[in-house]
Amino acid sequence: MLDLACLETYNHGAEAAPSPFRAVVKRWLPPSLLDEAIIMKKYKEKEWLTEKYHSEMLSASAISKEAGCCKQTILKWLHNLQIPVRTDSEAMRLVKRRVKHVQLCGYLLEFLEGELLGDGSVHIPKQRTGRYTHSSSRREYLVWLSGELSAWGLKGGAVYKTVGKSWGKEYPTWHYQSNQYAELADLRKRFYPAGKKIVPNDLILTPIIARQWFIGDGCLRHPPHTKRERPYIEFCTDCFNKHDRDFLSNQLCSKGFKAFSRASGRIRISTFSTQDFLKWIGPCPEQIRGVYGYKWQYDTSPLAPILVGAGGVTSRP
Repeated sequence: MLDLACLETYNHGAEAAPSPFRAVVKRWLPPSLLDEAIIMKKYKEKEWLTEKYHSEMLSASAISKEAGCCKQTILKWLHNLQIPVRTDSEAMRLVKRRVKHVQLCGYLLEFLEGELLGDGSVHIPKQRTGRYTHSSSRREYLVWLSGELSAWGLKGGAVYKTVGKSWGKEYPTWHYQSNQYAELADLRKRFYPAGKKIVPNDLILTPIIARQWFIGDGCLRHPPHTKRERPYIEFCTDCFNKHDRDFLSNQLCSKGFKAFSRASGRIRISTFSTQDFLKWIGPCPEQIRGVYGYKWQYDTSPLAPILVGAGGVTSRP
């Protein structure tokens, strides 16, 4: 308590206090608190505040965090010390320069487009930037997803967990959020032009897009053993309207697969094209085979291979 009292006295009354008192404070105040005290009162010095505001181009909010006070205090001392304050247009230009950018093309763009056909989403916390978010019951998948995005320049925070309750049971869900980027705001406009997710009419399916879509909302259906039928693939596209579902099924047909949109709101790839589709999208990424490798398990017999890749069938790991 003595340390805190000395710190407050040093900050607010040290200038008016006698020099012997200041010497005592410096002698007995711990170095860590003394350094903090010195920094906290710096905003009252014109040279220091000018350096931060005009030379380092920090905002009043950023300076307040460094000085340990509120934004209004910094604005007050800018006025008291007669330091010119930026106009609104100058402040806007400064904000634009601070917006983060990412090169959204190639693999990264296709990866995100595939995720957005499934469980991924993009939100706009601010007008000029967007943030990619994803929730899943599989932590391993989000850790892999975060690593893939980060490797291509799209950084984000750590995967975190929430727990929901229903009928007396707890259901854990894992979440990922990327940092904010200007290019993600443009991606949001493509997939959410009116606030609801759609399939952009300029989307062209590629193996990467289809693979991520299949991981997120696709499944390999195995008919009952009583029927002599082979497995088929089905996509849960209930969230899209008929126009979007027809667009996606036509895209699949253009790649040579027999696909059609069902009245139930789902898209099915025929048994005749299922193996060809699995070969086209390539094998399940090695890092997530433990959680999603089953989607490539074409034959469920114990001795059957489970991974179908671009080079054919790979043996069971």
